[in-house]
Amino acid sequence: MSGNIAIINASIHTMDPGNPHATAVVAKGGRILFVGSDEGALGFAAYATSILDANGKTILPGFTDAHTHLMQTGGRLAGRHDFAGCSNLAEFLNKVKTLAGKTDAKEWLMGYGFDESAWPEARLPKREELDEAGCGVALIIERVCGHLSVVNSNAEERLGIRTDDGRLSESQHLKARRALRPDNGEAFRGFFKVAADAHRLGITSVCDFVGRDTLGAYENLSVCGESIIPLRSSVFLFVTSPCEIPDTPPLSESARLRFGGIKAMQDGSIGARSAAVCECYVDTPGKTGELLHSQRELENIVAKSFQRGYSVSIHAIGDRAIDSVLCALKCGMPLLERRQDCGGNGKTVARIEHFELASNRHMDEAKEIGATLCMQPNFVGEWGASGGMYERALGRSRLQLMNRFGSVARKGCRLCFGSDGMPMGPLYGIHWAVNHPNEKERLTVDEAVAAYTRDAGAACGFAGCGVIKEGFFADFIVLSADPYLKPAKIKGIQVEATFLDGVRVFGEPLAGIAKKP
Repeated sequence: MSGNIAIINASIHTMDPGNPHATAVVAKGGRILFVGSDEGALGFAAYATSILDANGKTILPGFTDAHTHLMQTGGRLAGRHDFAGCSNLAEFLNKVKTLAGKTDAKEWLMGYGFDESAWPEARLPKREELDEAGCGVALIIERVCGHLSVVNSNAEERLGIRTDDGRLSESQHLKARRALRPDNGEAFRGFFKVAADAHRLGITSVCDFVGRDTLGAYENLSVCGESIIPLRSSVFLFVTSPCEIPDTPPLSESARLRFGGIKAMQDGSIGARSAAVCECYVDTPGKTGELLHSQRELENIVAKSFQRGYSVSIHAIGDRAIDSVLCALKCGMPLLERRQDCGGNGKTVARIEHFELASNRHMDEAKEIGATLCMQPNFVGEWGASGGMYERALGRSRLQLMNRFGSVARKGCRLCFGSDGMPMGPLYGIHWAVNHPNEKERLTVDEAVAAYTRDAGAACGFAGCGVIKEGFFADFIVLSADPYLKPAKIKGIQVEATFLDGVRVFGEPLAGIAKKP
């Protein structure tokens, strides 16, 4: 279903540099037919089945979250418990004990979402504490970052893994996740619930990173037909070695679904102390995280991806990992340039995910090779405050080098935003990009909105996305207030309606001033 509508009496920030502001938009067949004045829009009224009055409300393009794990999150909803609300260690352990008491000894107790950095204790639960609370049930609970999980002795025995402290990080964590992954049916069903949450937050397009196990859920989705796909989705396949890169795209492309490329990871997270940093973590003497691939293997992943015509996206948080990824991308760029010279699809891009602890040199090198930097401004709101988790892990001086959005923009690097689901919410991210604790790293409202609309759409390979412009997709949102007017209060703004292909997928209807029979 595609909407044929006209919206007038709006305050529209189009994100089109050639026509930045308008009061009206007309959509036909899911595409934008007209952007301009109310009077001009009424000249296209014959194409609209309804004419809606925005009553002066602010309209933006639909947000593109350029870094998500929506299908994976959908799978979590099946039989996994959310521990995000636990505010201290005792509450966490009490919840474990309560749930374990309701779990059959042959089953697993699985959870996700806890963040011990926000607890007064500021430490992970110990294995013996989990043994006591688990009441004989095997349990595994994933940290909010997705790079570490905690387990009890029963879980270690069933997984065939032994740890010193009940903590699974990176390779062990990945092994456990694969062993306990939900089936595609569970992920498929949960995906629609997560997509509804995305609509509520104004998200109409995503870049979704999936493993081979959950790629099948997207294959099922593509078979069902485009009309059932609730979000414009660019799907990247996570690989751990070059041999896992497919010869041909595993998904057919449509207006709402495309195969975006290949995802690899070169380090972990600051929260798990597994991000690869050059200097030791200040609260973990002797620890500098880990690189997940040898340099040669990472370069082979990049080379094979570009040879197949795929975009490549590599996770790099720490400065040591960023060094490694930039080196691998530079080695692979001649292959990408050769493909483009031979008539490539023009959508192939090199992306670095997170790019958190980045130096000026890193930015210069990223600009030189044309890499897109997909950063997470919501992380600043969660962990970037004075005395927060980043400062406790890295110290005050390195805190000033984290998430340098302003510097990236001034350098002229390609920048886009994604949430990584921690938490999902573009307006929250835009708020922290504009109100960064480090004033030197703040963006303007326009720069931050562009990173979550126009520039994010381009980074995901979507043509006609992220701008309210003639011929583009009719994806837009109605807000409760204008973020440009009160930048300090952006995180309090609500999405009142979300339109995908001109069809309202969230929110209350706008007032109809006329309706054709």
